[in-house]
Amino acid sequence: MAISQALAQLHGGNIAAESAGVCAGATFSFEVPACDADTTAAPELATGQPPAINCRILFVEDNTDTREIMELALRALGCTITTASSTAEAIAAAEREPFDLLISDIGLPDGSGLDLMRELRSRHRLRGIALSGFGREQDVARSKDCGFDAHLVKPVSIEILEQTLRELVGRVRWSAL
Repeated sequence: MAISQALAQLHGGNIAAESAGVCAGATFSFEVPACDADTTAAPELATGQPPAINCRILFVEDNTDTREIMELALRALGCTITTASSTAEAIAAAEREPFDLLISDIGLPDGSGLDLMRELRSRHRLRGIALSGFGREQDVARSKDCGFDAHLVKPVSIEILEQTLRELVGRVRWSAL
């Protein structure tokens, strides 16, 4: 459902589910705006459209579906993305190329996103966004203590992700001056 919601949001739409209760079935609705009949014309940016987020992100997620949909969403926002599915892959990627931000799942197959953030922050001064299925106060505090600038709970909405990225990219650019 989270992947379907992210896809719907990428297309300016929404998805909803409703049910009368247990064993009563469910109705799912998927709504996206209709396109104009002339699809051959080159797309133009709508006026008032926010500028692309120009940053290099190391995105670490072990779930293939989540990694792929988040990569699409981040690219649609104008980010350059390198993905990794483990802490070892992430550390190797950070040694090969520079990044502005780390976005990482907390639970990874070969370690913790918390330990990864500590290491990449100390080595490369990376800022970061933690992604977690847990959003209790102590979970958020733990991720912030490890160096993450933000803690987002899965499934994350594209709007919240975009807002958080814009806030952090502004801080990254300002601190780089």
